[in-house]
Amino acid sequence: MLKNILLMPALFLIVLASLFINVSIHESAHYLVAENYGLSPSISMQSGVGFLWNSEPIAYTSYSGGTRQQDIAIALAGPLANLLAMLLGILAYRKTNSFAVQIIMLAFALVAFLSFASNIYPTAGADGYILFAK
Repeated sequence: MLKNILLMPALFLIVLASLFINVSIHESAHYLVAENYGLSPSISMQSGVGFLWNSEPIAYTSYSGGTRQQDIAIALAGPLANLLAMLLGILAYRKTNSFAVQIIMLAFALVAFLSFASNIYPTAGADGYILFAK
């Protein structure tokens, strides 16, 4: 009984940590590509509370002066990094025999996929908007 009661907070913390790691990976990919183009990017991380109430992003990478091709490459870097993180999570899930590690890797892979899907969708403020709507 106690084990089941403690499971939900543990799962919540696993998902929260997975979200933080995936957001960091996603924004770092944008940053690295923009930096490679010499665009002097910066990353801004928020608490996430604004996202829950105002639909504001948890994090974003800002830069200026990119060409259309550079904007596309920078926008694509974040979602592709999430896909790579998802694949690595699935690989780790399949390679371990530990149930606890499998749960962690499954949560990580699921959060990475959801991050990819939500960012690739062409809606204002998402990477997909830059890729498909312009």
